[in-house]
Amino acid sequence: MLAAKEHASDLERLAALVERGQLVSIIDRRIPLDAVPAALSDLEAGRVRGKVAIQIA
Repeated sequence: MLAAKEHASDLERLAALVERGQLVSIIDRRIPLDAVPAALSDLEAGRVRGKVAIQIA
């Protein structure tokens, strides 16, 4: 397992990129909690092109 240490300067740089719109997250889909098994299958099969967000509430 690889662990990375955060440095305040790194986080500040990332925050600045986000504020300028130069760094964005790509969410492929939002799924309810009961659809997680199907989403994991899609992830393993390479059918996801971004992050999958799980809706809890």
